[in-house]
Amino acid sequence: MGNPAEGALKSDMRLIPPAEGLQEAARHIRAQAACADVSGIVMGVWTVKRILTCVLLSALLLLPAGFSEQYYRQITQEEALRILDEETDYILLDVRTGEEYDEEHIPGAINIDNEDIGTDALTELPDKDQLILVYCRSGRRSKEAAEKLAALGYTQVVEFGGILTWPGEVVSTAEEELWLDDPFEAHEYGDPEDFYEDWGDNFDDYEEAEEYYYEHGGWAGEP
Repeated sequence: MGNPAEGALKSDMRLIPPAEGLQEAARHIRAQAACADVSGIVMGVWTVKRILTCVLLSALLLLPAGFSEQYYRQITQEEALRILDEETDYILLDVRTGEEYDEEHIPGAINIDNEDIGTDALTELPDKDQLILVYCRSGRRSKEAAEKLAALGYTQVVEFGGILTWPGEVVSTAEEELWLDDPFEAHEYGDPEDFYEDWGDNFDDYEEAEEYYYEHGGWAGEP
């Protein structure tokens, strides 16, 4: 008699011809490889997403408080000219060097060099909610200054380019000082005769009025 255990073992075994066994093994290997590839792709995508999420969260944590409110506007020079003509509650800010400002600037502007605007509060600009109109020579420094002012918490910063293309009036510091010391506003008159006609009673004669006219910037200050 044969061994019962051996008979039971044989009855549970599946006899596979050699060729078919190799084919099935190959199919099994390919299936395993395909699963590994899909899993790798899925895990790779998931890993990249996790990395990007971490980077974005880190960047957000590094942003200063209130970053979403830190911005400035850009307007055309024609719009800036309209504001200067029609409004009064603003600060006109020239961010060039002091030498550039003294040589020529828009009347009424104050001067703070762009290089002097950093991370500290500016005593010249105490009201952070006041409209600030910023310009420079060509528009590069004014954009830099506007960005820094917005980062300091100024809420109404407006940048309008450079004085090179300014369509309005410009003056030197010396001329502006004469204007400020001129109750008759001689610089507003196109010629001394018109000035004398309006203000002649305040002078001894025409020659004195004419001299005053040119000394105080009347038509570029030249007879």
